[in-house]
Amino acid sequence: MTQPLDFWSMTFVFVLASFIGVGVIRRVSRLLHTPLMSITNAISAIAVVGSIIVTGA
Repeated sequence: MTQPLDFWSMTFVFVLASFIGVGVIRRVSRLLHTPLMSITNAISAIAVVGSIIVTGA
């Protein structure tokens, strides 16, 4: 009986995070956009390397 509640809770969090993310990105000046994307790519690369290490590949 709690499964639909979990689905709707996750959907609400996803939609809320999407709106907050769009609001934050729109307020970033163009001068900061490139460094921000660089940091985002670095965090993604760290996550990928960490997952490869955890799987033992």
